[in-house]
This record gives sequence, C-alpha cells and structure tokens, in this order.
Amino acid sequence: MTDPTRPEFDILDSEGLEYHRWVSDVEMAFVAKDFSSTLKDPSELKDAPSEKVKANALMFLRRHIDPSLRWEYLQLKTPKELWDALKGRLGTFMILCF
Repeated sequence: MTDPTRPEFDILDSEGLEYHRWVSDVEMAFVAKDFSSTLKDPSELKDAPSEKVKANALMFLRRHIDPSLRWEYLQLKTPKELWDALKGRLGTFMILCF
C-alpha cells in the first residue's frame, strides 16, 4: 500500500522551472484518480464533483507543490482555484524565458 502523504512524483518547485512537466504529471494522476472534473469550470460540468472529491484533489495538489507555494495559496479552497492561480503565475514561465 502506498503512503498517502508521500508525493507520487516530483513536487512543483517555487520557481516553476518544471511547471509544464508537473502539469502533465498532475493531469495523468487526476485521470487515474477521477479528479479531472475538479479542474474544470463548474458551468462546463453536467454533474459537479462532490465536496469529498474536491477535498481529495486539493490535498493532492498541495502535497505536490513546494511548501512556500502551499503557504502562499493556503487561502484558496478549491482545486480549480489553486490550479488557476499556479497557471497564472507559472504557466507563462517558458514563454518569458525564451
């Protein structure tokens, strides 16, 4: 049995250097765990994910980001909010670097 507190892949560092790899890892894990709906706009969904599913998805995301990011985004209460905040902050990193 796997340890539920142990990351399943490398955590996202605070600089976002591996952001796009991390996104790919999270997306694959969310498909496997049936969490994908938690990252979609609620208006796009026929059935909203349960509070339990959203809580598990949020815990999973927090477990896979650097502690400094965890503290910075602690006030965000849904996986969609955290996903969008990280995307807004780190999603353009590759474009800015090149």
